[in-house]
Amino acid sequence: DFRHQLIVISELVGQKEYDRLEEYVGRYMDDVQTEVKLYSYSAALNALISYYETICRGRGIRTEFTVTLPKRMWVSDQDFCVLLGNLLENAMDGAGSVQEAYIVLKIWQMASSNMLAVKVTNPYQGEFKPEGRRYRSSKREGFGQGLESVEMIAKKYEGMMEILTDSQIFTVKILL
Repeated sequence: DFRHQLIVISELVGQKEYDRLEEYVGRYMDDVQTEVKLYSYSAALNALISYYETICRGRGIRTEFTVTLPKRMWVSDQDFCVLLGNLLENAMDGAGSVQEAYIVLKIWQMASSNMLAVKVTNPYQGEFKPEGRRYRSSKREGFGQGLESVEMIAKKYEGMMEILTDSQIFTVKILL
């Protein structure tokens, strides 16, 4: 579905139909007015994090987002945004059913190395039982796709993903 959306967006850009493009994309943004904050040197990353921060604020989910990135990253904006988008959407869904809902996002470059670390923490209700390295989706039947996408991106950059579920706190750690 997303690929089909990109085809339409690409065609609208190619035809310089910017008004129609803005209308088309606007329908998918749930009419959320996002004030873009500067978290990094990446405009795409700033827009994505700001979008999720706005959604969380509207749902009463407290956020603590700390981003310390180098000016130039070896991870593509596209891959990093897919990774973060999946993590933040999952965290938002998990925290949404909790009384004192919050999401903590930390992104930083490891000191004196070429490693990038990402950590997302949120409370959740219910049980998460992994089946191997996979988790059942809380939104639909079957397994979730988001964490699998995140793990694929981590492996692409010779990194790793770790998931911890302890005392109703869900934590995902990524090293790239």
